[in-house]
Amino acid sequence: MKRPNIEDLRFFSKVAETSSFTKAAKLLGEPKVKVSRRVASLEGEMKLQLFYRTTRQTQMTQAGKELYQKIHGPLESLEKAVDDIGRLAVEISGEVRITGPEDVGPSLLSPIVNQIAEEFPKLKLELILTSQVVDLVRDSVDVALRFGSVKDNSLKVRRLGQFSTIFVCSPRYLELSAPLKSPDDLKNHRCLIFKPGDSTQWRVCNQGKSRVVSTNPFITANNSFAIKSAALEHRGIALLADFDVKQSIYRGELVQVLKGWQTPAVSAHIVTPPRRVQVPSVKLVADIIYKKLKPLFS
Repeated sequence: MKRPNIEDLRFFSKVAETSSFTKAAKLLGEPKVKVSRRVASLEGEMKLQLFYRTTRQTQMTQAGKELYQKIHGPLESLEKAVDDIGRLAVEISGEVRITGPEDVGPSLLSPIVNQIAEEFPKLKLELILTSQVVDLVRDSVDVALRFGSVKDNSLKVRRLGQFSTIFVCSPRYLELSAPLKSPDDLKNHRCLIFKPGDSTQWRVCNQGKSRVVSTNPFITANNSFAIKSAALEHRGIALLADFDVKQSIYRGELVQVLKGWQTPAVSAHIVTPPRRVQVPSVKLVADIIYKKLKPLFS
């Protein structure tokens, strides 16, 4: 029997992990038809059927399960070895400037920047957190976290996903306060207002229905970190980004209220300036930030 191609085995492994040719193609960054063709080629060489395919699902055969169990570990080791050696090909050094929103930048970007600094001590990293939209070319900034549409078509944009803002408060506040069953009930509650502008109204939607809700401001701030802190201290109800409160909800520090009501979704992107050839250090930093943040916006 002809020895299988390593790439065919890698494609097979991704399909096995995801139980989907479509998902595997996305992870591999390859067309679905190519993934299907490479797996079929592997099956032909081995003279074995590795997957049961239907229009709705993909499942491994017994032969596929045994093959995956035997190659999964060695393939991961091989890929890691190639990645590790690849890093030695170009020494990662120099200065990389990163920018992001000043309110969520400390929680989203600071831990990642610290991790990169520890792993690549020859890099000089500068983190610029601001409420302004930085001109990446004019201000010599290498990597940006941007929310909303990116209007400059010359920039390289990688979409992380999207997020909405949701209503949250502490369990203690909810227990001691008036009933909260609809947005109309907010007038009977203390509201914690993130106020970059002058509005004290919340514009929210639920299954296509939009509402403008007048609030009863108790604390206002132009920084979402301050609003989140107030919510954690049982001061009232806040409307905050879902990615920013996900861990607090998981730990039981906050609870989501008025479920289904939220702001329209906003896109999140990693943006880099236009360059014919990307500097290895910039590409590395942008790739790490993208990889770390992607799960938050999926």
